[in-house]
Amino acid sequence: MRSQNWAGPICKPASIAPGNTPAPPPGAGHTALTAAATWFVAGVKLEWREAYPRDPELARQFELEVLPALSTANVRDLLQAALPLPQLTPERARDLADYQKTRGAFNRRVKALRAKHQSRAALMKRFDKAGLA
Repeated sequence: MRSQNWAGPICKPASIAPGNTPAPPPGAGHTALTAAATWFVAGVKLEWREAYPRDPELARQFELEVLPALSTANVRDLLQAALPLPQLTPERARDLADYQKTRGAFNRRVKALRAKHQSRAALMKRFDKAGLA
C-alpha cells in the first residue's frame, strides 16, 4: 500500500472549479483564534521561565517541593494590566445586540434573494433596480 502524501487531503480537489472554492467549516475562525492565543500563552510562559528561574530558597520557605509555574490565569492578569480594555456598559451591550439582530436580518434577506435569483446577472439586475449596486 502506498503512503499518502501529507499535503494530499489538504489540497483542493480537481473537481472544484477555480473561484468556486467551498466555505471553511463552521468554527474554523474560532479554532484559529484559539490556536493563536495558545501559541502566545506558551511563548510568554517559556520566556518567563527562562527570564525568572525558580528560587529553591523560596520553595523551602513555603515548604513546597516545587514552586508552581506561570499559569494561563497569570498571563491573563498580565495582559489585563498591560492592555486594559474598557468595560462594556449595559447601553453599549444593547447597541451591539441591536446591530447583530439587524445584521442577521440583512444577511437572511440577501440569502433569500440569492436563492430566488440563482444567476448573478439576475441578482445584480435586482440590486440595480433597488439602487443598491
